[in-house]
Amino acid sequence: MRSRIDIAGRRLLSQGRYIQADPLWRAALDRVGELSRKHTPSLLPRCLHVASAVELNLRYFVTFDVRQQRLARAVGLKLIIPS
Repeated sequence: MRSRIDIAGRRLLSQGRYIQADPLWRAALDRVGELSRKHTPSLLPRCLHVASAVELNLRYFVTFDVRQQRLARAVGLKLIIPS
């Protein structure tokens, strides 16, 4: 039996509301270094998600992490903050 999460995920994929993407990892890791140097080394672990979003040319970013939200805003991503 499929889980509710699996069913919901398949529905989002079929509606085009969710995509699976494979970023170019070298470019994403280069972007991590750039973001870390520019914004603060203490954000290094949080940079990978933001850097991947930037490299994939995404407009929106979802996170509960306040520091990651600040970084996402700083690079021009629009936030969706889960409630």
